[in-house]
Amino acid sequence: LHWVGEPTLHPDLPAILRVIDGLGLGFALVTNGIRFLPSLGDLAARLRGTRLVSFSFNAATAATFRVVNNSMQYERVYAHVEHLLEQRRRVGRTDEIGVAVTFVVLKENLDEAVAFRDYWFDIFRRHGAEPSLCFNGVGAATASQVMFMREAGVFPLAERNFLEARARLGVG
Repeated sequence: LHWVGEPTLHPDLPAILRVIDGLGLGFALVTNGIRFLPSLGDLAARLRGTRLVSFSFNAATAATFRVVNNSMQYERVYAHVEHLLEQRRRVGRTDEIGVAVTFVVLKENLDEAVAFRDYWFDIFRRHGAEPSLCFNGVGAATASQVMFMREAGVFPLAERNFLEARARLGVG
């Protein structure tokens, strides 16, 4: 449930999710995590229709999170992801509900990409899950920054997809 905007701002989101679930349909949520309260995490873990919850972050530190997201909710947002991971494990749905974190690469946060990767790899593994991370938004990064990310093992998904598409088409 997302195109442009934040689905957790809708006051009836829990009721909407229950209706979708009651119809036997699956759904995915893409959120910045600020309003993804523990009660919503509990509900998402219980509903059979939940297929994916993807949290879009742009920072690995509270200071950068404040700058990039104009929010002081860094600790709260990270705690919401951990809560969902734990609830998913508790109800035995680790293999059924995808949880992902996305790092949008910007000039302001590029130096945090490796720390972001390492932090979330540790968190996912601590909760018995395979890490699901996505790095994208390389348009704001310079060629040297992209090279740094490649060497650090943090290869932007958008660039990888672009290169794979070019290879399939046989373009240099």
